[in-house]
Amino acid sequence: MTTERRIQATPELRIERRVDSSGQSATPHLIGYAALFNEWTTLYSSASWVWREIIRPGAYSAAIAERQDVRSLFNHDPNFVLGRTTSGTLALSERDKGLLQETRLSDSQTIRDLVLTPVERGDISGMSFSFKVRNGNTGQTTVDKGDGTLIIKRAGERITEYVKGDTLYTDRELLALDLFDVTVATYPAYTGTSVGLRAGPEIDFAAAEQEARRRYESNDPARRDQPRRGPGWSVSAAVRLRLAEAASR
Repeated sequence: MTTERRIQATPELRIERRVDSSGQSATPHLIGYAALFNEWTTLYSSASWVWREIIRPGAYSAAIAERQDVRSLFNHDPNFVLGRTTSGTLALSERDKGLLQETRLSDSQTIRDLVLTPVERGDISGMSFSFKVRNGNTGQTTVDKGDGTLIIKRAGERITEYVKGDTLYTDRELLALDLFDVTVATYPAYTGTSVGLRAGPEIDFAAAEQEARRRYESNDPARRDQPRRGPGWSVSAAVRLRLAEAASR
């Protein structure tokens, strides 16, 4: 499964200087939420399809409990490692708002130029994180409610698909995630609760549409004679989800 990234503006992103046990020096800490709970983000919107996503509380609990090896980076660049959980320079915790990260920064000139000064001036106010959904080999369950609503549930995610008017809606809930990095983001693609999605030219949406319709109809042959309930109705939630993952970088 493809690693995904999400970027959010983080108004509370800040630098704290904490005095060490000797009382001699104040170590800078980067404090901020890498992700927020229970806020819908619109990943894609057109006249025929609206795709939204939300992170539910508890999504990071397993990753934190397992003490996964997570890095704190600058713009997802592995050449600029700010901290790491296994070394004790990055601490992650779930709070009511979301995933809080606290990175104990070095006081080098590079860190001052790249992170400390821009954050303190408000030039950088975004954070991002890289993740994979924790589905493993648990399989999935699919419920067709018969009213145009399709629900696909796996261990780490739930996708609900429905139609309003001529528009297909896909709502994805993230329930359990593996974490790879949290990062300061110079360019949060959208502010608030919106994120950026880049679709590469290698994605063949026409072929995916055809395959989705074949799979959709194969579950119930009677559907072959049913009119489409919306321009994108033949594309199943599962296929749209895989396309979204392939397009996320």
